[in-house]
Formats: sequence, structure tokens, C-alpha cells
Amino acid sequence: PELVFRLIPDWYQWRWLIVSEATGEVASAYWPGFALLLAPFSLIGAPWACNPLLASLSLVLMAKLATRLSGVPQASGWAMLFALGSPGFIGMAISYFSMTAHLFLNALFVWLLLERTPRRLFAAGLVGSFALVQSNPVPHILFALPWIASVARSPGGRRNLMTLAAGYAPLALLLGLGWWLFLREVQGKTPMAFYASDEDPLHRLGNLAWYLSLEFLKVFALWDWAIASRILEQVRLWALAVPGLPLLAIAGWWLARDVKEARLLALSLVCTLLGYLPVVFDQGSGWGARYVHPAWSALPVLASLAMVRAPSTAAGGADLRSYVVRVALLSLIFANALRLFQIHMFMRDQLSLRPPFEKGVRQIVFITNNPNNYAQDFLQNDPFLRAPVIFMMSRGMARDYEEIIKRRFPGARRTYDGSNGQVWRLE
Repeated sequence: PELVFRLIPDWYQWRWLIVSEATGEVASAYWPGFALLLAPFSLIGAPWACNPLLASLSLVLMAKLATRLSGVPQASGWAMLFALGSPGFIGMAISYFSMTAHLFLNALFVWLLLERTPRRLFAAGLVGSFALVQSNPVPHILFALPWIASVARSPGGRRNLMTLAAGYAPLALLLGLGWWLFLREVQGKTPMAFYASDEDPLHRLGNLAWYLSLEFLKVFALWDWAIASRILEQVRLWALAVPGLPLLAIAGWWLARDVKEARLLALSLVCTLLGYLPVVFDQGSGWGARYVHPAWSALPVLASLAMVRAPSTAAGGADLRSYVVRVALLSLIFANALRLFQIHMFMRDQLSLRPPFEKGVRQIVFITNNPNNYAQDFLQNDPFLRAPVIFMMSRGMARDYEEIIKRRFPGARRTYDGSNGQVWRLE
């Protein structure tokens, strides 16, 4: 247990990871849905394959939605071209963020609700409940609001709403409420933490009120930082998509405004944009528009409706479809290549700041804390510490030697010592 503060950066504790000082157990503060999706891929040693697979399935769903909403088979090709030609979609698909899972589950939720049979309503609720617990419930709640309202207002709305709720309830309670109870157990009786114990109700109530007030001021605050974060996100939304894709989506919504499902899909995107408007969080290292991404499928689907419903020629006799397909193909090849190169350069530059170590050799790598170069992100270890190289946070060379090396690995020898950390080879 005393190694927890070496293996988990202080900045991560009580923000993203709940840590038990008594037992050494660590659990994510996020809800565990995405971790469950990653689990089988981690089991076979390929966690990197999870998001690309989900992105591929999302492509199929976007194609099916485009065809269903337009009634034209060619719409599926347009939707897939717009998605594949957008570096934000590709970049997020090769990350470990949960946004690709949100996008896939939200698109599947919509696909199931295109027909309001009891079986599909229950299945939509089940998919929606899994979307709720991916990391936090906000992305799915914002996306699903127009669709739930539509179910409630349709003929037989009360019965349909109850069927949908029955699909939501089991998994939402098991993984939502259950995870909250589990985190309280992991945390133990640590005072002034997220999940205070029940032994002192007044202390617990005071902690909760204080924490919620701080979170409210921090998250839902209409000040300059929130506005700047959202403006930057909109810039990324446009810059990492097929050129003009949001404009084409607006045109598709207008041309297909007689299709109820197209209007609901557009409303899902608008609800997501407006719902995150007062949120001050930036998107960290996400590629594309991270907080819009759960509803991003609306863009290529609506844009495809514009392409199949627009007149065959634009003003001046230029063929609109020919122009758009050329732009999308150029984006598919060159914009993706540029952004992937930028991602590679960014990652290479960051990883070069780590202390040099040998792969496959038993070593301890101490990382000097430096928030300016994301040094805390270098502490990425196998959850069960099975890898030969273990990364730890440095507390200064003298303390590192006395507390870790001399006490636990007296035979180790130092192979590197620099301002960014030290490397000890374990004999």
C-alpha cells in the first residue's frame, strides 16, 4: 500500500482514480462501462484494438441510418466517406478515450428507436443504459433527450416510455449505483473524500455539500474560460472534419426537415453542443472535438441527406456532388495524413522526454514530476504490475534510493540519472 503514491501521480488521485491508503486498491472514479468494453481486448493483450473496432461498427451504423432516413442507398456511401475523410473521427478512433464508444452506442440507440416495437424499445433502453455508464452519464443524457421526449409524445407514449425505462433500469442500477457503492468500499474511512463513511452523517452531509458546491462552481461556470474552451472545441470540430461538413449537415437538416428522425438527430447534436456550453473543462489530449464526439454521427448522416436531396447541379452549372466528393477524397488522403503525422510527432516528442530505458528488461524508472511536459502521464503501468519495466514517481534521488532501491532492491544498479528521472536495472 505504501507504494500507491509512487505508482499513481498525486494529480490523478481523487480526480480520476480513487485510492485506498489502507489496502493499496485503486479504482477509476469514472463509471466502468468503457473499462468493461476494454476488458476482453486487454485479456488478449490488444486493448488498442477496441476503439478502432467500435469506430468501424459506427461506420456501418451511420451508413444504415443515412439509407434509412433518406430512402436512397447511395446515402450510405456519402455518410461513410464523410466520416472516413474526417481526421477527428479517425484520431479519436485510435485513442483510449471513451468518446468512440459513446458515439457507437448512441448511434445504435437511434437505430433501434427507428421502429417503436416493444422489443426494440427495450433493447434501446439496454443500449442506452450501457452508454450512461461508459464514463459519465452526461453525453448520453444530452444525446437521448430528444428521442426520449419523442417516445413519450408518440401514440402509446406512456407504455412505450415504461418499456424503454425497463431496458435502462437493470444495468444503470447495477453499474451506476453499484459502482458508487463499490468506490465507497474501496475508499474506506478516509475523511474529506468523495465517498465519506456512514458513521458520521453530519460530517458526510457537510462534505457532500462542500464538494458539490465546489464542483458546481468549477464545472457550470459561465466565465471566460468556459467560453474559450467551447470556442476552441468548435474550431477543432470544423478543422478536423471534411471541409464544410457542418454546413452540409445544416443543409441536410433543412432539406430533410420533413423527416422526423432527421430532426431528432439534429436536435441530439444541438442538445450536446448547448449542454456543454457552460462547462469549463478543456478536452485534454483528445483529437477532434472531444465533448461533441458522442453526437458526431449526426454530421455525416445529415450531410449525406443533403447530397441525395440537393439538386443535381449548383448555381453556375457546377456539379455539386462532383465538387464535394473531390473535397472529401482529398481530405481522406491528405488531411488524415497530415493529422496522423502531427499525432505521431506529438507522441514522439512527449515520449522522448522519458528517461531512456531498455525494453523487456526488469527496471524501475523514476519520473521527475514536471507538469509542463505531461510527466505525470508517463506513469502508465500494467494494472497488475506484470510488465518488466515499472514506472514510479520520483521523490528526489536520495529518497528514491533509501525508500525503494535500498529497501526492496539492494542488488539494483543505476543505469541513468538525469533531470527527467533515473533508471535502475534490477539484477
